[in-house]
Amino acid sequence: MTMPTTVVGVVFVLVIFLPALAFSTVRSLRFPEIATSQLRELSRAVTIGFVCDVAALGGFVLVRLIAPRSTPDVTAWVVQGGAYARSHFATIAGWSLGLLILAVVIAALAALVVPRGITNLGPDSSWWRLFEEYRRQSGAYTVRVECELVNGASVVGTLMHFSHDPRETPDRELALGQPLSYRRPGDRGPRDILDHDVIAVSARQIVFFSVTYVAKEADEPADDSDAGSATSQPAHSAG
Repeated sequence: MTMPTTVVGVVFVLVIFLPALAFSTVRSLRFPEIATSQLRELSRAVTIGFVCDVAALGGFVLVRLIAPRSTPDVTAWVVQGGAYARSHFATIAGWSLGLLILAVVIAALAALVVPRGITNLGPDSSWWRLFEEYRRQSGAYTVRVECELVNGASVVGTLMHFSHDPRETPDRELALGQPLSYRRPGDRGPRDILDHDVIAVSARQIVFFSVTYVAKEADEPADDSDAGSATSQPAHSAG
């Protein structure tokens, strides 16, 4: 898509795509963004921008009905054209900017409150489903992760952070925090890691990992007997 070169084109891009950008940005903080075709992304952006702009215009109509003198006279603007716009430039510019900001705010709020349709056949990352969706469904307080590594070792820790990239690539990482333990290749049991608070594990080093959802009170120690568990294959082999 080429960039607009006229004033009308620039205004159109701002009016349509700024709300869409706000929606997408806020949405990505809640859910991993899924890569789609350019046509689908463009259609989505135009739809979101149009809906938010219509909602903002609804606010203008409401104010117009309540306090008509505080808003531009649309009828006079249409009849008089440029003459009215020049004589009421400050009012028109102020309302235009205000409505654009309102449309952006509406888009951001919609991204926060509109639920996402979940299906077992969706293209969502298995990492996100294991660490976020299923954790919320189980009501877990924390997530314990045990990673089996390619060299035969294993590491266990509390999930602190994970890459939200929806692509199943080996470049993603997990951040695990205390309590931490590590089992060397050939050892029968794990050893506690006491001299580090957080460790990062690269997806390319993981053969598979298991997830345990731990439910605990804020002032009580975790009890693994009340937890559920799940297992995932590594990022570079998960389907």
